[in-house]
Amino acid sequence: MARKRSAPTAAIPDTSPAPGYSRGDSWSGVLPAMATGEAAGGYGGARYVGRAGLTSYELARLWRQDWLAREAIERKATDATRKWAKLSAPDLDADTIDDVWKHADRLAGAAGVAELFRQAIVWANTFGGCLIVMGLEDGGGAEEPLDLDRLTAIRWQHLADSRYATIAEYDADETADTYGQPKIYQVSNPKVPGGTRRIHASRVLRFDGPLTEVDQVIANGGWNDSAIESVFNALRNYNIGIHGAAKSLEKFSIDLFKQKGLAQTVAAKDGMERLRNRMRALSVGMTIGNVAAVDADGEDYQVTGRPVSGMAELVDRMTTHVSGALAVPQSVLFGQAQGTTRTGAEADQEVYAADIAGEQGRNVIPQALRLVTLIMASRDGPTAGKVPDAFWLEAPPIAEPTASSAAATYKTRMEGHQIAVNMGAIDASEVRSEFEAGEHGVTLDDAITAALATAATAPSELVP
Repeated sequence: MARKRSAPTAAIPDTSPAPGYSRGDSWSGVLPAMATGEAAGGYGGARYVGRAGLTSYELARLWRQDWLAREAIERKATDATRKWAKLSAPDLDADTIDDVWKHADRLAGAAGVAELFRQAIVWANTFGGCLIVMGLEDGGGAEEPLDLDRLTAIRWQHLADSRYATIAEYDADETADTYGQPKIYQVSNPKVPGGTRRIHASRVLRFDGPLTEVDQVIANGGWNDSAIESVFNALRNYNIGIHGAAKSLEKFSIDLFKQKGLAQTVAAKDGMERLRNRMRALSVGMTIGNVAAVDADGEDYQVTGRPVSGMAELVDRMTTHVSGALAVPQSVLFGQAQGTTRTGAEADQEVYAADIAGEQGRNVIPQALRLVTLIMASRDGPTAGKVPDAFWLEAPPIAEPTASSAAATYKTRMEGHQIAVNMGAIDASEVRSEFEAGEHGVTLDDAITAALATAATAPSELVP
């Protein structure tokens, strides 16, 4: 069942101007105030008018046809799942932990669990939310709460974004931990014609779009907004600017044709036809021999250039603006190192890594932890239904430090050790532990280590 955005609730007052008077950039009253110097409507010269939200159709078209919107959403989802979570469980050996992830990959299909999660995050950020619906066998119906103790198998998984999944019922039990949260989803599978199914929230993994205020969540039928919603103006302005620059390049040069008595020629009865014939003949000559044949006394043909100074700077500014709006560094979004969105390339990468870590903490780790729990609770799983008392997931960093950055960090740390040795806070032999277990490509000699330890503990000779 296709998702339709519901009308705003009474809690969201509609302050939009009458139809035909709303501004595309959503700012109302700015230009009149600038022109007259007077405030408009008591809003200090401007007020913000909410435009109509993007429909599911518009969001789908943007994701499909606007490479920038698609790249920003897919890039973040890809980086959030590129290095998969690490499962730690003191009661499980390494082979069993490996079997848990193999089981998850089999459930997800040929692409594997990381790709399934990546797609779920893509659709969640595109349409505001997405579910991974699971076929859980516990003896109960799809609408009933999952009985974890009776779970025998997980048979299948499929994705259903907010267009095909709506909240049919919220938990109204004030004593429950899930009070006020979705209890029953009404889900349809677009690949399988037929009706919809009511599925209990305990039988799905939920992925959310960007945080949205509660009134809008209600208006969206229980889902957040698309990530495209808040950056739509930036995407629009960027595309308009790039399109305008391209059109300017198309008209980089202009052919100028002068003809004596042109005004009289055009005014004549067959003047326009004669002019068209002359221009056609000139064009044919240029096409065949790249030669303009003109009357030496009555005609003149020139090619004039149009100035494009400042265009490169303008494109750079637009690129910086849209990159900042999408919160993706230019080096990642456009594949170029020049230009940054904040204070520098390294700072951009650090902020971007923090954003990705936030995506992992919001959508990857909680849902992966739930999936691991279900796999271990399943009797046909690698632990035969036994869930360990303690286990946790850790998201690895999205990128390992480069050799140069690692060397710079090591150099700074060793300089700090040197200062401590010079101050007498530690002994130089104590710094040797930095190289234990082959750290930094250095293998320690045990005999030298023992000799240094003996020298460090030997009583010093007193000098009279």
